[in-house]
Amino acid sequence: MPARKFFYFFYGDLIPSGLPPGDDPRRFLSHRADGILSAVLEAGPSGLGYREACVRYSAGLVDGLIRAGLFRVEAGGLRLDAPVFLREDAGALTHFLAGEIPPLAGRLEAALPALHAAICPLDNGFDEKVNLYHLLCGAVLDGTFFDYLSARGVLAESRVHPSGLDYILTVYEDAPELNHFSNRLLCSCNRLSDGRRSLQSFGDADGERLDFYRFFNWKQAGRVPEAYRKVGQDWDAALGPAAGESPVSQILDAAEQLAAGGHCAPPFLRLLEDFGYCAGGAYCVPVYRRETEAVLQQLFTAVSGCIGEAAGELLARPGLYAALSVFPHGVSREETANELYHIVFGLLNEELAARGIAASPPYRQGEGRYLKAFFL
Repeated sequence: MPARKFFYFFYGDLIPSGLPPGDDPRRFLSHRADGILSAVLEAGPSGLGYREACVRYSAGLVDGLIRAGLFRVEAGGLRLDAPVFLREDAGALTHFLAGEIPPLAGRLEAALPALHAAICPLDNGFDEKVNLYHLLCGAVLDGTFFDYLSARGVLAESRVHPSGLDYILTVYEDAPELNHFSNRLLCSCNRLSDGRRSLQSFGDADGERLDFYRFFNWKQAGRVPEAYRKVGQDWDAALGPAAGESPVSQILDAAEQLAAGGHCAPPFLRLLEDFGYCAGGAYCVPVYRRETEAVLQQLFTAVSGCIGEAAGELLARPGLYAALSVFPHGVSREETANELYHIVFGLLNEELAARGIAASPPYRQGEGRYLKAFFL
């Protein structure tokens, strides 16, 4: 049968310094992996032998996919080692979530007085809906609430690979039945970060966003799209030769200088304008400073208090896991739950935007829907 096509998603950090090109999982997790993944799915657990796969698809590709976390070898055969969602799973996902999101949104809507009280101290020039989008929908539901569920053993949010990279891999078949779950929900955050500061964008995955994180990855791989050639020239003009301080630090230092004093070197200001963080020499996106930590703690307390138990119970239900195609392969339930929670909070964010509680990001042709912010 013809090979299926897939999308490969990463939850975690993919831009550490000094990463050898051979350890970049994106080198292997692309459409070149579609054929062997289709074969493993068709053969079933251990049905395709490791040696046979090496002959058919090359040992380099097979070993790269094992190292990247897509497969593991058991009893001489290849088994899935990451959650893979197929078109056949769409019905189980829909059934699992039927009727679950509106009650969760209703609980958060009932907690609006507490949510508004939390963000009231912010004075960044943006209204409460934009701030709730970035801080509630993004930083809490796609951040501290992950930690909460992980601490309760509901899901995994970390997996260290042989390369030293810490990420969880999730794969979706490229199928209309799954597109709503895989790339059209508000659950995708891209961060160019040094662990303290981050230039980020938060939205869906329905396209190729022009943001610092994605562009940095394009530059690292030498694959900058032709449409962004001018941005690439501005990038090179700002950062110069690759020697010395890392590009991430240089960009974040300049971004912080602008936030602190109202100016930075013109080449870096041009970059911030190219990526839509600045206009007319000043920030045109929210800048969240360290005092925002107190706001986030209040938001998290409100959220965990009103939906913490319900979300944990929802993700702990055993029936869904047994209904998924990957179940016979023994894929980690906690890593699968990581993606299921992405779906849950993505749908929840859509509901919050539809109810006018949080901002609804605009659609950009070819890029999807997202909003940007700078966290200091």
